[in-house]
Amino acid sequence: MSKLVNFLMIMFVATLIISCDNDEDATLYNVNVVVTYEQDYGGSLDGITVKVENASGSFSQELQTDAQGKVIFNLESGEYNFSSSTSNEDFSFSVTKSNVSITEDININLVLSPISYLKGGLIFSQVYYSSSKTPQNKPYMVDEFIEIYNNSNKPVYLDKVAVGILRPSSSKPSVWVNNDGTLMDKIPLNMMVIRFPGAGKDISLEPYHSVVVASDAINHKEVNSNSPVDLSKADYEIYIGDFNNGIDADVPSVTNMDIPFYNAGAKFKEYMISPTGAHAIVLFEFPENVNPKDYCENPDNLSKEPGSSYTKEYLLIPKEWVIDGIEIVSASPKKRHKRLHEEIDAGKIWCSASYNGKSIRRKVKAIIDNNLIYLDTNNSSNDFLADQEPIPWFSTDKID
Repeated sequence: MSKLVNFLMIMFVATLIISCDNDEDATLYNVNVVVTYEQDYGGSLDGITVKVENASGSFSQELQTDAQGKVIFNLESGEYNFSSSTSNEDFSFSVTKSNVSITEDININLVLSPISYLKGGLIFSQVYYSSSKTPQNKPYMVDEFIEIYNNSNKPVYLDKVAVGILRPSSSKPSVWVNNDGTLMDKIPLNMMVIRFPGAGKDISLEPYHSVVVASDAINHKEVNSNSPVDLSKADYEIYIGDFNNGIDADVPSVTNMDIPFYNAGAKFKEYMISPTGAHAIVLFEFPENVNPKDYCENPDNLSKEPGSSYTKEYLLIPKEWVIDGIEIVSASPKKRHKRLHEEIDAGKIWCSASYNGKSIRRKVKAIIDNNLIYLDTNNSSNDFLADQEPIPWFSTDKID
């Protein structure tokens, strides 16, 4: 009996030794993984974690890429899943490649795609200000619109958000400056301020959605065959009939913007950004503890133009209230003076001609789950395209 037991023990040990020898002799293949970013999103490739796991989940390994985005795994034959993720200041990225069969040395490319935008907020996505002309060659300036976009992954309330037009036009240098010639911290607004109606949390703009604010919310193509836009479904309309004795026509089916400040006079017919490209505009928000109407009527927040005998008063707002701004200027090179601080807009943008029926549109930086992510570097020279077809609620499947 003892001989039998000894024999069985010897066979068991021998089997273990053979098994270990087989494991040590298993062929390992070089799996060269290269990680890159989709298109031109960029970012460092050094130190990105790449994970490999076999199909059964019984084996996994993580390694970090070198500065070229490369990493090498030594793997037995079988099926594996590869994955990687990282983030930069703007985006989070991810990639997965499943059921990769390893039977020899192999090269694998992992292309990181953006899965979420980490920045963003309210921006001007499109401004149609150049207007059009009638078949009789008369200026038609009532078909303008502004499109405001939520460039973030969270809802944004619009209730105290407003749009203002700067004083002066771009045709001459700003006189709203400090003794050293730098722009004042208070931004002078002219003509009128339009504000989304609401008491605080009544108007929510969902992530990656826009609202269109029309000068007149009608189908302009029916009135003027040269107009490129139908604004009959605009989200909001700018009605100034209460200030110009009803000259401006109202569209009752479209919600009107509030107008807490107005200095354009009773003869001004419509809200408009100058078709000549003379007006810079800002998107700003009244703080939670500030009543917009009270602020705009407070004499401490109004000022005459420095050095002028003109009695008109302009509204001053702190530059810290500004969410976004566009330095729209004239097509004439001699009339492109800046009025916005560099941190709001370091560049300039213009359409090539007045009344050409074209808009300026912000460039699409990325498309994630069919949602547009717009470029926003606070530099309109870089962020915008000029002379675009004005398309309210713009949508595309292409990156600019």
